[in-house]
Amino acid sequence: MDGLIRIDQLDRLMRFLLTSLWLLSSTAFGASVTDDLGRQVTVASPAQRIITLSPHSTEFIRELGITDRLVAAANDGKSLPATTQVISGYGALDREWLLSKQPDLVIAWGSGNRSQDIAWLTENKIPTFVSEPASLKAIADTLIKLGKLTDSQIHAQQASDQFLHNLQQACPTAVNEQEVHIVIWDQPAMTLGGEHWLNELLEKAHFKNTWQHIKRMVFTIEREAAMNKQTIAQVDLRQGQTASEKRFVSEHLNRPSPSLALGLKELCEQRRN
Repeated sequence: MDGLIRIDQLDRLMRFLLTSLWLLSSTAFGASVTDDLGRQVTVASPAQRIITLSPHSTEFIRELGITDRLVAAANDGKSLPATTQVISGYGALDREWLLSKQPDLVIAWGSGNRSQDIAWLTENKIPTFVSEPASLKAIADTLIKLGKLTDSQIHAQQASDQFLHNLQQACPTAVNEQEVHIVIWDQPAMTLGGEHWLNELLEKAHFKNTWQHIKRMVFTIEREAAMNKQTIAQVDLRQGQTASEKRFVSEHLNRPSPSLALGLKELCEQRRN
């Protein structure tokens, strides 16, 4: 009938509108966040080919539940998909190799990767998020930001909330503050100063870093100075150490990632025992 739209015409119109809406949503995604160096990182579509250049960056992607998007990743100690090339993440970046992987997002490590390699990634217009969390909240925020770049916002929010909750619940029993010497290495003797992010975690376990007054992150100390600290308790970050009355250990304290909550829980359990 004139003036009326037939059923088949209406069906074709609806299909056209739905297709147009889908194309519009897929082409107009766009996401932009600020990384830990204060740089804007922008992707035109959700990142699908991701390379991580540090173990803690790999852990972030694992927390988002999207390890299947990792074309290459630094080993975080857990299994990765068979399609993911496991890399060390340390030393100079193999630039030709990286270009061959055609990543649409690289997660670099501010203090672990060479600044010239990070600059090269930027110059080649490869979206690069530089991770260097300076606080526990920054770790939670990184999950949210990476969730935005990968269109995994729901998982990201859940992972971020869970990390903060785990931190809050890790030490349910109040204990007295205890001064500790943090051992990173013994030859040469290395420890942490007051500007390292781990101090915030130690405070939650009611530990006080004996070197907190030193406004540095990691530094070496004289052998005699290290020996003078043997009378106080230690938080030992070296691998393979055993907990004792005056030595607190956890393998989950060496990287700024969500697994720090488990490290905090282990420290607090050792304090109670």
